[in-house]
Amino acid sequence: MKRLLLALIFSSAALPALAQTEADCTANDGQYLTGVVTKKPYYVKASETIQGIQLSHTHITITSDANKKSYDVAIDNVFNPTWTKNSTKVPTNLTAIGLGTHVSLCGLLYTSGGLGIHWVHDSCGDTSASNPNGWTEIVTNGTAGANLEGSETYCYLFN
Repeated sequence: MKRLLLALIFSSAALPALAQTEADCTANDGQYLTGVVTKKPYYVKASETIQGIQLSHTHITITSDANKKSYDVAIDNVFNPTWTKNSTKVPTNLTAIGLGTHVSLCGLLYTSGGLGIHWVHDSCGDTSASNPNGWTEIVTNGTAGANLEGSETYCYLFN
């Protein structure tokens, strides 16, 4: 029994941390939004390049659970662990977000040009009100999965 308990403890240490509540988001200086996808992921060409790295995005549209309004979600590809440098395609793990998928987001809401949320990614250890430690998660049966935007590979571009 002790071995089983120890195995469970050590195996759970390898699981990704889930930040999935509004309180978690607020504690990370972000704004929380959940909703259902009404427009599946599409690639948006980079408008900025830093040190030869194109800062492209993937966008989805969701209907908010809270107010039933439509929000554009701007997802930075550079923070995605399945993104290939300077790729012109939606990162592999974001292609799993289909119509009707429920998502949990933590980032910065905006109203310029319409309702939306961006900064839904890791903060590279520099969390503030203008740089929240955000996330993009798929919610299945009420449980949020791992952060799809948690890669710190390119944090050196912003530090």
